Amino acid sequence: MCKVDLVDNFLCSLRMFGVNKYLIFATDSVALAMLRERGYHAWDGEATVGKGLDKSDSNFRTSSWKQLTRAKMKVAKQVLQSGHHMFFSDVDVVALENFLPSLVSESQKSPQWLLDWDGKRTGKKEANTGFYFMRAEKGSIDLLTKATLQQKKMPAKDDQQLINAVMTSGQRNYMPRPKFANGCYLRNVGKSTDLVKKGVAAVHVNCAVNKLMKHKLMCNMGLWFCANVPEGGNPRPTFGGRCKPGYGMERFRGYNSSASLTAVGKVGEGLVERS
Repeated sequence: MCKVDLVDNFLCSLRMFGVNKYLIFATDSVALAMLRERGYHAWDGEATVGKGLDKSDSNFRTSSWKQLTRAKMKVAKQVLQSGHHMFFSDVDVVALENFLPSLVSESQKSPQWLLDWDGKRTGKKEANTGFYFMRAEKGSIDLLTKATLQQKKMPAKDDQQLINAVMTSGQRNYMPRPKFANGCYLRNVGKSTDLVKKGVAAVHVNCAVNKLMKHKLMCNMGLWFCANVPEGGNPRPTFGGRCKPGYGMERFRGYNSSASLTAVGKVGEGLVERS
């Protein structure tokens, strides 16, 4: 759980817009204890993933990182088989509004997945499995089953590569830009940090090689919602301001920064679900 500060920030952003129902997947007992100590809704996923998961090196594209991403397919399949539609996200995501109703509506256009994507707007797109919505339908479960079976043919691939290998063109329903943006999109929006005016509802902060780069990007764009500044996230930004506590909240009309911080709860205190 070296990325627990990203978990804090993601949940702080969701909480700000009234999203209280979530479940964090913990890959082992240590992570589970840490999440529950913070007051988060966490699920013990060790039985799903298996105890053989190597977490000694989770850097991008390493073998253990690929093993971890493939475990996500098992989790997704288990949730769908329980009869629940599912929004699945990595922790490097920030909400700028309650985007779930929009995802549900958009997902009705496709029988399976609504996915984030990599690539150019006019060129070939690749499904990104760090941020997606799936409906609890047979087609979704069948697609995950095919991707899991594909692992025997492509044992060195991650979940994203496996899923892109088995998806047909008719199954690729992508999230609209700029409403659902990602780190690649942020690189091309210039110096403006007012993503709300651009119609952005959520940002998947990918296209960054490590956590420090994610911190820098999030601070530069006003995407850090928690009361505590991330370690290493307060260097001199490329443009505009510094990453101070609650920096992201000041970007929204109609919100008082100090009141919003109180509402979402401070880092480490947990986010208590309220009716």
